[in-house]
Amino acid sequence: MPPISPDTLRHLSSGRWLIPILATMATEDGSRFSTLARQLAMSKSILSRSLDRLEEMGLIARNPGHGHPLRPEYLLTDRGRPVADWGRTIVDEQQRLGI
Repeated sequence: MPPISPDTLRHLSSGRWLIPILATMATEDGSRFSTLARQLAMSKSILSRSLDRLEEMGLIARNPGHGHPLRPEYLLTDRGRPVADWGRTIVDEQQRLGI
């Protein structure tokens, strides 16, 4: 896995939900908005802001060919895949340690 830049790491660590969102998306290379909200038990407004932030960072992108605009799907970008895999490792270790 290529190293994660210090700038990317700083941005990811500044948001409570950014790493868990990426970790969840890592298992299927993406996810629908409603699925993420349900799996992470988070409010839709916080999820929306977090997804916007990840999109601005170039780690995810909206799937332009996916269904209804009110049911958006987000995909990991080429830049986002290794970061999401790293996030999955972090979340798995937190769960293993019970934190």
